[in-house]
Amino acid sequence: MATLALLTPGCQRGAEPGALDYILAPWLIEGLGRPFAPTELNARYDLAQQTIVLEWRPAREPISGAPTARHRVYLYRDGPPREYYRPGDQLAEVSAFAYATDAAPFSGALYFVVTGLQLNTESAPSNTSALTLP
Repeated sequence: MATLALLTPGCQRGAEPGALDYILAPWLIEGLGRPFAPTELNARYDLAQQTIVLEWRPAREPISGAPTARHRVYLYRDGPPREYYRPGDQLAEVSAFAYATDAAPFSGALYFVVTGLQLNTESAPSNTSALTLP
C-alpha cells in the first residue's frame, strides 16, 4: 500500500500516461497480490471421445511466478461475457491446466473463460475461447 500511495500524488485525471505508468500497468491492472491471468485458452471438440476439451497456460503467482494451484472454468452461452466471476457461470474448479467434460448436454455456441486462484484471490480472466457444437 505504501508504494501505491507514493505513486498516486503525481497522477492527475486526464493526464497522459508516462513511462512509469506503462511499467506499472500490469501490476495495477492485476492487483499487487492477485495472480496474473491464464493465457492461451483453447477450446476444442474431441469427436472420438465426444467431449469438450479446454487447455490453457496457467495463471502465475505475482511474486514467485509459479503456476497457481487452482483454476476456475466459466461457461457463457449468450456470447462473450460482459461480466465475469458470476457463480452461476462457473462450470468447474480444477487443479490442472486442462479440463474435459461430456459434450452431450451442450449445443450451439459456447464461450469459455478461465481464471486462476491463489489463496482464494481470483485472477483476471483469460482470453475468451469460443466453440460451436451442432
